[in-house]
Amino acid sequence: MPPPLPPIPFPYPLRIGTDICRVTRIAHILRSKQGARFIRRILAPEELARARPVIHQVLQAISPGEKEGSRRVGVFGSQKAALWEKGGDGDGEKGGGSGQEKKPVGRVQGAMEDEDGMYGRAAAYMAGRFAAKEAAFKAHPHLHLGFHDILILSSSTSNQALTGEKPIDGLGSAAPTAVIRPGGGARDQIARVSISHDGEYATAVCMGFEADAVVVEKEG
Repeated sequence: MPPPLPPIPFPYPLRIGTDICRVTRIAHILRSKQGARFIRRILAPEELARARPVIHQVLQAISPGEKEGSRRVGVFGSQKAALWEKGGDGDGEKGGGSGQEKKPVGRVQGAMEDEDGMYGRAAAYMAGRFAAKEAAFKAHPHLHLGFHDILILSSSTSNQALTGEKPIDGLGSAAPTAVIRPGGGARDQIARVSISHDGEYATAVCMGFEADAVVVEKEG
């Protein structure tokens, strides 16, 4: 009997990434002395210029030691280390046999109480962007991207110069667009992202493609 044939390869050069982020952990960071650094670490200058007003309100409310002109440095050694240093990325948050949810304490408790306030709204926005970029990393493992190599931009006329795409009429809450910037002389490319929030969690999915495996129409 001949050996079985290998599986038929996936026929399209597509990759999918997903991520989940706990909003209260982001709020904890925003309220700390690392808050401004975290925002500038995650959002590229183009994104920060287009960010929701609440992000700039948080930057204006930071302590004197964290002025907006501070030197840009990494917030944490690995991308998720500081976020999940006291627990996983959303798994195992329920209590054991009792089935009762563990109650947050300290600044996390304050962040939950402020979920409709400035820090809560900023944390929800940043958690969505963080999850979207982590999902984009997973969808483009061959590109070795950093946070500023990915732009998560809303579908609007003002962003058309960066995304190269016209906004779709009649979609007031259309999913944002991800602009992937590989660097090294490679052309920027578009990825599809979707961000969702539910309670204290933000999730995101990204679909990317391998540019070397598709035919791209050259300009001119």
